[in-house]
Amino acid sequence: LEHPNIVPVYDFAEHEGYPYLVMRFVQGETLKQRLSQGTLSTKEMIRIASRVADGLDYAHKQGVLHRDIKPSNILLTPGGGVFIADFGLARITQSGESTMSQDMIMGTPQYISPEQAKGTTELDGRTDIYSFGIIVYEMVTGQVPFASDTGYSIIHSQIFDPPPLPSSLNDNISPAIEAVLLKVLSKDPAERYETAGEFLAAFKQAAQDAPSQIGPQDAVVLADSTEKKTQAAATAVLPPGSDPAPPLPSLDDAPSAISQAAPPAVPAKRNRPLLYIGLGVILGMVILSLLIIRVLRNRNLPDSANVAQETAVDTSTETLPPIEENLPPENSLPNPGDFELPVVVRPVEVVEPLYRENPENNALALELAAAYFREDRPAEARDVVHQLVQQTRLPIGLNGLANRLLEQQQYDMAVMVLEEGQARFPRDIEIQHNLMMAYLFSNTSGRRVEEYMGRLQEVEHHPSTVAIGEAYILFDNGRSQDALPLLENPEAMADGRFAADLLFVRGLLLLELDQPADALASFDEAMQHEPPPWLATRIEENIVKLRP
Repeated sequence: LEHPNIVPVYDFAEHEGYPYLVMRFVQGETLKQRLSQGTLSTKEMIRIASRVADGLDYAHKQGVLHRDIKPSNILLTPGGGVFIADFGLARITQSGESTMSQDMIMGTPQYISPEQAKGTTELDGRTDIYSFGIIVYEMVTGQVPFASDTGYSIIHSQIFDPPPLPSSLNDNISPAIEAVLLKVLSKDPAERYETAGEFLAAFKQAAQDAPSQIGPQDAVVLADSTEKKTQAAATAVLPPGSDPAPPLPSLDDAPSAISQAAPPAVPAKRNRPLLYIGLGVILGMVILSLLIIRVLRNRNLPDSANVAQETAVDTSTETLPPIEENLPPENSLPNPGDFELPVVVRPVEVVEPLYRENPENNALALELAAAYFREDRPAEARDVVHQLVQQTRLPIGLNGLANRLLEQQQYDMAVMVLEEGQARFPRDIEIQHNLMMAYLFSNTSGRRVEEYMGRLQEVEHHPSTVAIGEAYILFDNGRSQDALPLLENPEAMADGRFAADLLFVRGLLLLELDQPADALASFDEAMQHEPPPWLATRIEENIVKLRP
């Protein structure tokens, strides 16, 4: 499934009895996490629902059902992207099997359709539309229609009980909105909307005269993604006596399957060794997957590398300050080998003496450089970064650091790190390209980029890096139209390594030339080329602004 609102599943398999999926890596939070923090504006509800409807209708046209649509399977990225995740049950659906298999009910009780809960073999897109309707019901009322201590009780209600009237749960809900929600939650699929798009159109029509906020009155209204865009940022200097942020939301999730099998005949004690072994296997797989993901995200691989892209969903929120117990003590020392910039940077007077005592500690060096940078002491910051880079034997750690700085939108510091890195590793393709992108985002002068281009001509480089640089110089000289053909160079796109970057810059130029439709198409295409998280965030910001 190739769609801007669907996380692609590359493969699935089984390892020693444990099934797993290989998916695209998406950074962000789930809709469940977002809703646990408060309610959404009417506009944001419609925006998210529109993206989900687009993805569902596309999948259904391909003959694929999801069968486990729920808020925890809808991912929201920092740039405003919306993705449907976990199409892992879809292949079973295509084979025409029942939703009941080996005494298991596939789906999540709070969101499962009546026909799916019954184990019906003949399902169509309306089973997903029912689950989608429950999500919208939950967004506007603040709760799911059926809740209980046991999954079986919930399933019984899904099959036999009418949902509570939405207006009985929230006075803001108009009769028109209520009618739409009750129709989409009809027990009989024939009485529901035929497509997700039809349901969405009815919901938008019903909500057109609604106030800007129709969620529960006592809930905190969260900022729209298009308002906050990406607040990713900035590694903060911790002032004395500052209060930490509130705890992060719970990551707990409802089960995706409910077992109906009888208790095992074997005593529980005898099963425990197998359980521990199984947990060990799972933990090992998770650790291995995370290591693979980090390497892939750095994209620091030879062009000929043939690596399977095992991916996972990152539901961490790096942009939030740490909770109180994670704040570093004033004299604490990070892992000396880390190329990690802490979320909270301590003042110079705290970090300086620690660094003098531990000059080999990479993380301390980065923290001190960041502290200097925040105090407008760039020369001292560069001295520290220079010493750090000169001690570095391989460029992969610097590339990882650069990606994190770009993700945090600390472009000036990223330029500093990458300039020192490029001087140390002049032939590293990844450092060369990241530096060019950092120049672009930091609004570096065309003359400085031109000087950098001269240095690149002396070493092996990727053609896309030069194409972006030449296009940027033309743009800086007011020649955006002349820059476009450079970004469509077949040689630069040939291996696809930096295709997302080229298409993103092309989209920016098209926006500059007042061609929003072509720009949106370019941004959408860029997302299909697996951009790194920091670039995906910027691409999604533009998609959110352009897509109605």
